[in-house]
Amino acid sequence: MRSQKLRIRLRGNDHILIDHSAERIVELVERNGAKTSRPISLPTVKDILTMARTHRRSIDILSPTSKTVDALMGLELPDGVDIEIKL
Repeated sequence: MRSQKLRIRLRGNDHILIDHSAERIVELVERNGAKTSRPISLPTVKDILTMARTHRRSIDILSPTSKTVDALMGLELPDGVDIEIKL
């Protein structure tokens, strides 16, 4: 898994929960020995009909290990935060 890259995308309506979850993920990844990029803010999506905003963050894990992936699978995030992990 050394040559692969993981991309994590977080979505939610509360930007404080999104930022807190992103920092928890970065801390977990660095503690398990992988290198990561800092959370990148993506443009906010505005729904005109419901007046809701969806905040998004993207995190790249540059050198994931199996220990890192196992730790990410066991991570519990607060309600209202959606996570998507891509290889």
